[in-house]
Amino acid sequence: MSERLRVLFLDEGVLGHRTLTAQLKATLADNAAVETTFATVPEPNRLERLFLRRWKRIGDADMFALRWRLRWSWRVRRLLERRRRSVDVAFISTQASALLIRGPMRRLPCVLSIDATVGQFTALEYGGPGDAWTPRQQRLLKRLERRALRGAAAVVAWTGWNEQALRSEYDMSKVRLATIHPGLDGAWWGQAAAARATHEGPLRVLFVGNEVERKGLGTLVDAVGRLEGEAILDVVSTDPVPESDLVRPHRNVKARTEQLRDLYATADVLALPTRADAVPWVVLEAMAAGLPVVASDVGAIGELVGDSGELVQPDDPEQLAAALRRLADPERRRRLGARALERVRESYDSPVQVQRLLELLEEVARPASEPGRGRIRRRTFVAVGAGVAAVAVAAPYVALIPDDEFEKLVASNLGIDSKLAGQLLARARAEYGGAEYDARATVFALAVRDPAATVLPDSAREKAISGLLDPMLDAPSASLAYAITGTDPGSPGACAGLVRES
Repeated sequence: MSERLRVLFLDEGVLGHRTLTAQLKATLADNAAVETTFATVPEPNRLERLFLRRWKRIGDADMFALRWRLRWSWRVRRLLERRRRSVDVAFISTQASALLIRGPMRRLPCVLSIDATVGQFTALEYGGPGDAWTPRQQRLLKRLERRALRGAAAVVAWTGWNEQALRSEYDMSKVRLATIHPGLDGAWWGQAAAARATHEGPLRVLFVGNEVERKGLGTLVDAVGRLEGEAILDVVSTDPVPESDLVRPHRNVKARTEQLRDLYATADVLALPTRADAVPWVVLEAMAAGLPVVASDVGAIGELVGDSGELVQPDDPEQLAAALRRLADPERRRRLGARALERVRESYDSPVQVQRLLELLEEVARPASEPGRGRIRRRTFVAVGAGVAAVAVAAPYVALIPDDEFEKLVASNLGIDSKLAGQLLARARAEYGGAEYDARATVFALAVRDPAATVLPDSAREKAISGLLDPMLDAPSASLAYAITGTDPGSPGACAGLVRES
């Protein structure tokens, strides 16, 4: 098609999202076939900071992880609603921001970008064993994540490690799933490999990252000390790092700068003995700079590194020291560094990877050719006409149901408290507007009341019920009720088991 594809890129503004956004902007800057809009979830305001405060944990009452994801999702929902008429498709990183956007995803094709599922993130224990999520919170987040995945036009897993988890944790048979890492600018980082020169003296080990305790800097310092002067450690971090004869901190080095690239060029090996990481960018940066990598075998790191480095267990300085000692051999470093460059060219070079993303975005944004799209419009016109006629015929029937009786009808069919049903119906009315809400309420009533309910096919009945149910669950009030009450939704209805706080 001659017209440009208009893509909205949304991210949460945390962890590696800034790196991802910067890389996408750089790669797409000169692409005449796509019109890009970038948006990042803003920092929490005063009210949101109050909502996100850590509470003293009492059983499941904290729900800290859920509260963060609900806040991201609500912000992303507002960004989508504000911009959806000016774009063709949205690329959202990650599914943690999609828990409340089932409604907007019906009106705008959305592709969810995922580096780790809830189950994978929990298993990595980013906050340490003492901060592990409760089983109830995990179950609830998985339910919400499953719902978000089913509403997406497509899902992009960054790695095979992530794809395997998606397929094992969820039924992905009806979801478009592709494995595409966004990649990084291999040519730009490759200048570090071209500039690297041989040198005399100790092995130059490079560590790059914040949250140094989680990323195992203490283990690395211990390992370098065991080499007894055979290695020296350069640390790039904004965290406070004590300087010593063996440790040289670099505190004012920003991501993706020539200063950082120069440090890669003068290093011999990158070390990342992390305890918890999913798909760390620093590993790919080092590989693109022609460095062998020594890293913990956690998350997708083993998949990224492949045969271009060495994998060790976290919190094992002796094993780490042994791996570094083997890399004191210049020929071994050269061989592994060359393989690292090859792996980046094959699977992680952004010009190639982003083009694959664009092809997927084009497919979900424009799923049919021009003739096909014309047929869809005609079918839609017929369907809308039939729907209007049906509502006109059924309206007197539903009009006989007072509002309070309709709340009870919804509550009894969805298994929730009638007062909560009233609150969620108010949310649904605000979401759709009066006319569309009345139409959906009409279809819902017909689907659950005799005589229509007895003759409707099961598939049509479920679709009619979900047409009113989905906006309820999209609204923050429903998910917040989960968090407040700690009550799991269960069968038969999607809201079943939900109770209003007394």
